[in-house]
Amino acid sequence: MSSILRAPADVGYLSNKRMALEIAIGLAHLTNRQLSLPVDEPIGWGPRPAREPESSGTPSSLRDLFELPIPVMSEDEFAAATAGRPRRRLDWPELAAAVLVDPPDAAQDPDVGAFANGRRVITLDPAWVADPVLELPRTLAYYSHFFCLRAGPRRALFDLLEAVQPRPPYREFARALAEELGPYNATHIRRTDLLVGVRDYRRVTPWMLRDTLAEVFAADVPLIVCTEADPASDVFVPLRAHFSEIVFLNDYVLGSASDRFDALPRHDDPALAMVSQEVAARAQGFVGTLSSTFTGIIQRRRRLGDQSAPFLFTADFLGGDSRFEAGEYQPVRDGPYTWNRLGLPLDPPTFSWIREWPEVAR
Repeated sequence: MSSILRAPADVGYLSNKRMALEIAIGLAHLTNRQLSLPVDEPIGWGPRPAREPESSGTPSSLRDLFELPIPVMSEDEFAAATAGRPRRRLDWPELAAAVLVDPPDAAQDPDVGAFANGRRVITLDPAWVADPVLELPRTLAYYSHFFCLRAGPRRALFDLLEAVQPRPPYREFARALAEELGPYNATHIRRTDLLVGVRDYRRVTPWMLRDTLAEVFAADVPLIVCTEADPASDVFVPLRAHFSEIVFLNDYVLGSASDRFDALPRHDDPALAMVSQEVAARAQGFVGTLSSTFTGIIQRRRRLGDQSAPFLFTADFLGGDSRFEAGEYQPVRDGPYTWNRLGLPLDPPTFSWIREWPEVAR
């Protein structure tokens, strides 16, 4: 009977759960274990749902929305396979606070120290072969910031993880929306919650958001806005005054495109969020919100398609020694990795989820 790697479903929303799934797939691949993760559980709704459950049809799960490049056991399969078998929970911290290296002696490499940037270095232990079921702690992290492998294995693993993508009906719908919208820029503006690690969130004003977007986007190019905030909110008044055309993507999909959206296999809030990410990824330019994993997935998608695509944000939510110009955090020191160079005033685990990194395309 095959050995099993058991990973928890993340407690967050769509993008958090996707990130946790990717890390778990990577670890199952590297340890040659069957993966168990609750991919059939409903994903759930975000902080301000655009579509309520009663009009949403069958709730989406990760398996419904995403292509999975390796088999993932169902909960019934996991229960049957582990009945009477011992389990061991790995003594790792939550993986946002860790970095996985290979081979084990790489932990002494100065480059690994720069990659880890204060996080705990962990390795794969050959003794695990004797453990039939290994259980992981929380796996929320961008895989670009977690896996510190040699160039060949890293590229092979990243190729595998890039295969975690929306299923064809959702990709095709997003492509059709992007074509009918014509040339556009896009932004993601998150406003409804204050996230841990973003100490200056409340001081960012609507005019600051407008100033950043006005600096990087032409006013006469349509601006697509992805947001969970009410489009009637005062936060968008400065943007409406500056840009000649603004389209709130949720309203567009649930308005003129609602028949096509409702015809998708799943058409609830998570499906809408995933489609929105795909549409934003196809924009001429994109500016997101720091600390949002929704933004991070879009920026990753764009970077994988164009290795020169910048990582732009609506405002500087951090302050400190960081330098923020035209929507982009600028290097303030030397270092082999982006997170070494930016001088962001964050504790080591926060770097793992606060944004995606250019290293995803290395």
